[in-house]
Amino acid sequence: MDTEPLRIEANPTFEDVRFLEDCLYEYNVEKTGADDGQWLATFLRDAQQPIYAGLEGWTWCASCHIRTVWVHEDLRGQGIGTKLLQAAEQEARRRGCQQMALSSFSF
Repeated sequence: MDTEPLRIEANPTFEDVRFLEDCLYEYNVEKTGADDGQWLATFLRDAQQPIYAGLEGWTWCASCHIRTVWVHEDLRGQGIGTKLLQAAEQEARRRGCQQMALSSFSF
């Protein structure tokens, strides 16, 4: 297989990124035998359904990885992020997870 030209893409499509995630998941399942991966998300919405806060990640092989946590600027400092994380932790435990990973920035 020719590896040229390699291209750096600043705006990959959702489909291309999902393709990579699916390929990695399939490889990991092949190597470990663990095929229990699930997406994990929780949102704060109003009656019209706009998202005001949310958390997104996945669980697999007794692990939970949180990729995204966001709270609307007007709602920050009210404990909503903590509630999102607590809900994710509870669901991860229900799914049999024994560890959780989260990366974050503090400004």
